[in-house]
Amino acid sequence: MAENLSHPPCWSFSALFDKTNKLEEQLKEANEEIDELRRDLTQQQTSTARLQDLNNRLQKKEQFIQTLIMEKRDVEEQLDQSDQAVRALGLKVHEVTQERDAQKRDIAQLRERTRDLQRAYEAVEDVIHQRDRQIRRLQ
Repeated sequence: MAENLSHPPCWSFSALFDKTNKLEEQLKEANEEIDELRRDLTQQQTSTARLQDLNNRLQKKEQFIQTLIMEKRDVEEQLDQSDQAVRALGLKVHEVTQERDAQKRDIAQLRERTRDLQRAYEAVEDVIHQRDRQIRRLQ
């Protein structure tokens, strides 16, 4: 037993103190790592939330673009229909213009005929007047 008192046991105070300090240092490092992991996790969660938000916004934009594409198709279809209507109207205007021009020519010809008939009428009247004068002279 005397030997035991001369040699300190392995669990002596200085060894326990050193071991305690070492454990405290390891605990401190572990806590720091945990804090860093928590910060990383928070950042990842924030990043994930941002990504989710961006993804939602992207989906909304894609839906908006699809709506715009459909509206554009509708407008293009309406423009095509309007274009066809304008072409048809243009053809109708051309036909009406040709008819009007033909009617103007017909009117001009009728006026010319009317003048010709008027001159013929006047010539016939002149002949009638001359005959009437001749008949009066002869009587």
